[in-house]
Amino acid sequence: MCSPISSDMELIGLAMARLIYRKHFPIALMGFIYTTRESATINAMRRLYFRAVLSQAVGVTCFSKFEQQYYSELFDLKNTKFTSTLFGGVFNKPDDLEPSNSGYVLSAGRSGRNYKQLCEAVSQLPIQAHIICDSAFALQDVALPQM
Repeated sequence: MCSPISSDMELIGLAMARLIYRKHFPIALMGFIYTTRESATINAMRRLYFRAVLSQAVGVTCFSKFEQQYYSELFDLKNTKFTSTLFGGVFNKPDDLEPSNSGYVLSAGRSGRNYKQLCEAVSQLPIQAHIICDSAFALQDVALPQM
């Protein structure tokens, strides 16, 4: 049986419980999001911290294929598997829904989303994508309009 948790503090607590009670049980972290900071020193410290914490989990679930690959490479943990799932499930466009020329798709939140895929999907529609995120790094592969 696996113990699913949703925060790094819970992961640390369960890892300590394994040591105290000398019982091994697998731990899975659900919904992990990692963001970078402007300071190279703080980024290095955060990578070390999360590498140590995530090494205690058998699995980490994030919300995009981009994050899955990025975290796998960033943390390079041999015994921790990164997986991805769509947040909120899979939704299909109803047949009778027609997008409006005056509308737009808005994605707002922290980095880690696959903005390139979003822009490619929206490029086939007669609407725009508006993106609000916390890092230019998350937009590095996106063709942005010149202003």
